[in-house]
Amino acid sequence: MISEVAWTKFWTSIELIPFAPDSRHYGPLAEALEEFVSSDEQLIWLGMRMVSIYSKFPAVPEIRACFSSRFKPKDGRSGYSEVFAGGVIPPESRARIAARELKELPPGHMVTADKRADAAMKIALAAQKAKDASFTAPATAQEIAAAPEWLRQLQKQFE
Repeated sequence: MISEVAWTKFWTSIELIPFAPDSRHYGPLAEALEEFVSSDEQLIWLGMRMVSIYSKFPAVPEIRACFSSRFKPKDGRSGYSEVFAGGVIPPESRARIAARELKELPPGHMVTADKRADAAMKIALAAQKAKDASFTAPATAQEIAAAPEWLRQLQKQFE
């Protein structure tokens, strides 16, 4: 039997996933989960794991696949992912390893270690700053008169 505390932690976790069910649907989802989850620790892990790998709330078969990636389901029926390639949920350790492999940018680089791409970004930033600097004051009456009709209509909306 899964405790109320574990359910609360699970519901609180999954609320972070876009399109998560609201409390009206907790009952049917809980019934489905109780078919394969057998402990508080498993349920709490499942909620936290779902938050870390799903960008939108999955259907019950996908939740089963997530659970099956670490635990043997209580009912013995494993699941296979329809979200991840090959039907396999990525291992937890792989995400941690990938994060550790990120390196700092070389000195003087803004966005990438690639010299040409970084130089292009510096040029784009300088161009944007120059463009922004040219718009320090509202348009003059002469500029407004010379502007296309659609732009004049837009200007009138902000007067």
